[in-house]
Amino acid sequence: MKKRPIGQGSKIKGALCAVLGHEYKVSREITDHIKEYTCMHCQKQVCADVNGQLTQLTSEKIEINNTLRAIHFKRKSRRQSSAEFY
Repeated sequence: MKKRPIGQGSKIKGALCAVLGHEYKVSREITDHIKEYTCMHCQKQVCADVNGQLTQLTSEKIEINNTLRAIHFKRKSRRQSSAEFY
């Protein structure tokens, strides 16, 4: 599988972000601690790696995040249903 960057926005807005910096907002919450971010201006998508550094979001990382999210919410719903019995 090829790693390709996702969310390449306008080059002019990208130059503006290069000068002033990106303005990221949370685009998707994977778990309580892992989130995907999107720049509001150039649409660049990033996610936090294991060290907390923002890295570019690739199709491989999107697949990993989708799987992780499914596992997380399955466990979270199982915990909530078992807590109802106590």
